[in-house]
Amino acid sequence: RVQISNVVVARSPLVDLHTVLVGKRHRFCVMSWNGRYAALDGPDDEVRPMVRAARFLGPLSLGLLLFAAFLASSTWVCAEECIRDAEALEDRLLECEEQCKVVGKTDEFPNACKDRCASEVGFTANRVRRRQARCKKECDRSPALMRFSSFLGTILMLCVAPLLGAYKGACYCECCVGKGCSARLALFNIAWVAYAFSILWALPSVLEDAGQIGGKLLFALTQGVAMAAMAGSRFYWEKEQTKPTHAGRPVDRQLGVIVGAPVEGPSTVELQVQVKDLQQQVRDLIRLQALQANAVGGKAAAM
Repeated sequence: RVQISNVVVARSPLVDLHTVLVGKRHRFCVMSWNGRYAALDGPDDEVRPMVRAARFLGPLSLGLLLFAAFLASSTWVCAEECIRDAEALEDRLLECEEQCKVVGKTDEFPNACKDRCASEVGFTANRVRRRQARCKKECDRSPALMRFSSFLGTILMLCVAPLLGAYKGACYCECCVGKGCSARLALFNIAWVAYAFSILWALPSVLEDAGQIGGKLLFALTQGVAMAAMAGSRFYWEKEQTKPTHAGRPVDRQLGVIVGAPVEGPSTVELQVQVKDLQQQVRDLIRLQALQANAVGGKAAAM
């Protein structure tokens, strides 16, 4: 037994539409004038498991990739600072050596300018290069955490679009049966094309150097397009499924188009009464025809 509540009835001259709320499910029933029913279940209030998983995995994977990109960008900024500091020290050394050569104190000691400038600046050229290399090495903060975040975010994000695209009728081709292209099918194809392009950047997003973020950004961008397009395709499919059906077939959209002023016709009850009257008249005609046939047969037998 099922308890039914909140019954809403909308009447029209040709069709009675009954919307019945049963628990947490919506049941749409269409009754035609002859009493036949065609039913279609609307979407559940509770989201389907695949959609729930996609809603959870999408933000999680995007957050992991953004975190990895943040670590990589901080490493890149630190490395750039090391390069700028080393270039500044080298410029000071070169400027000092040029001034020393202009004064002309290199006749007796060819390396006198280098030694003098090294003592003034406090660094030699080799020491500046070693300092730059050591600084870059220290900039690699948490490389293992960055690669783990990139790997996990990439794997999880690759699962979102297929989960959103796993709905009934996803592979139905309207163009192949002569119905023309639909928004659902167009978004479905766009999603898979963007998904295929994102595969090209899956490995670079994980294996690229610590200071590079190009692979991660391109992968996240293409996956974002794929997820958005697939979600739109699923939305249009669910929108089509919520339309009422008549005798197992979708109701023609032209039924809802009104041309000119509306004309009031007989109600459903009046139409049913007229049908019963016609049926009674048909039965009377058949009975009368049978009586006439018996009378003709009796006269022929008497003769």
